[in-house]
Amino acid sequence: LNETQFRALLRTRPSFPSISRPNIRIPIDARMLTGFPWLYSSEWVAFAERHTRADITHGIRKLFGEYWPHPEPPNKSTAFGLFNHNSFSNNITVLCDSRLEVISPPGLLMGGSHRGPHLDTANRLFSALLYFRHDNDNSTGGGLDLFTWKNISTRPKHLDIFQFPQDLVQLHTSIPFRSNTLVAFPNHPDAIHGAAFRGPTNFDRAYVFITAEVEHNLFPVHLLSNQDNEEQHNKVCASSSFPPLYSENSSAAVVV
Repeated sequence: LNETQFRALLRTRPSFPSISRPNIRIPIDARMLTGFPWLYSSEWVAFAERHTRADITHGIRKLFGEYWPHPEPPNKSTAFGLFNHNSFSNNITVLCDSRLEVISPPGLLMGGSHRGPHLDTANRLFSALLYFRHDNDNSTGGGLDLFTWKNISTRPKHLDIFQFPQDLVQLHTSIPFRSNTLVAFPNHPDAIHGAAFRGPTNFDRAYVFITAEVEHNLFPVHLLSNQDNEEQHNKVCASSSFPPLYSENSSAAVVV
């Protein structure tokens, strides 16, 4: 965002109740931000409205071009709706959201992460995070870790678990938790990511999560055997021109 717009959003960011438990995620979705405008600043209402429009999803689709992994919408005839407000009916095939998410501080005694390596829900088209870091936050870590599988044949049979054991993945790179930084990537069975460990601090970790979802899964999440695991993975990857995610010479993830 331009600096003026970003500063206005940072200055008027909705407040959250104090939570004693560390590393707890608290979301305010676009339905809340736009549906109760008297509770939030005009900057946040306008931001949520703007970033749940169809052209955001079309723009992400265009951005990744040949690396878009889904033979799915969006296209010009796709009908879009608002997550948690509309449903997959009346020809609506994509639901969009632009929600503020805040992770409660890890505290001053020890750091932590609210979620390690995982895959997003399999019906999600893409994920984008825009960071809102407090100016006085001098903590370390807290960015977005991007992983690859150590071995596809031993990938877990259930991909929809909360987080994967660390011994199944290897860290590829980490996007710093830097204010007004946007990272976006299409969903895929190789799009493993997680919140980087964050050092001790009393500052929360805030970001806007922009996304779009369809009704059905875009890839299988329950695999029966190691052979099925590898065959399914190869089938999904062969169905698109998507390279191994986060490779240095691909556009699989974009940071702005």
